[in-house]
Amino acid sequence: MRKRLVAALTLLLILIPACGISQEKAAAGAPVVVQETKPIAYQEKSLTAPPIQLTPAQVEYLKVIIYLEAVAKYEAYLIQKWTPIARCESHENWHIDGQFDGGLQFMPDTWRRAGGRTYAEYAYQATPIQQMTIADIWWHRIAAENGNNPYIAWAQWPKCSRQVGYR
Repeated sequence: MRKRLVAALTLLLILIPACGISQEKAAAGAPVVVQETKPIAYQEKSLTAPPIQLTPAQVEYLKVIIYLEAVAKYEAYLIQKWTPIARCESHENWHIDGQFDGGLQFMPDTWRRAGGRTYAEYAYQATPIQQMTIADIWWHRIAAENGNNPYIAWAQWPKCSRQVGYR
């Protein structure tokens, strides 16, 4: 919710200048008069509105907002997919240090081969989202190496993938 509010406020601050309203007036809470526009005339092929002119900086801000929205959606996907496995494997204890590490119980060699050292030396040292990201990368790699077979990919977590109904 907070991320969406920040994104909306950022977008508003970006678009205020594009609409010809000074940021000083908007920030001061001064009443802003927006000229009434005539309805867009119907055209046989399409309805078009005049384009909004954005500065290069505003375009960059929009790119960042789109990127952050994509990251938020990817994190939600990871949490939905991997939290049940972590709940089964480690009771969602993301900092287990033993024969198998982290919330998803990585073998140190698997963590390394999957690219986990991008984030931390061992899985238990990485954040939950980082562990989920590496698990997802590893899952997709195993599936791809086996004809895109999710059953084989879930075999990396044999007991828990069955228990949560993934295979």
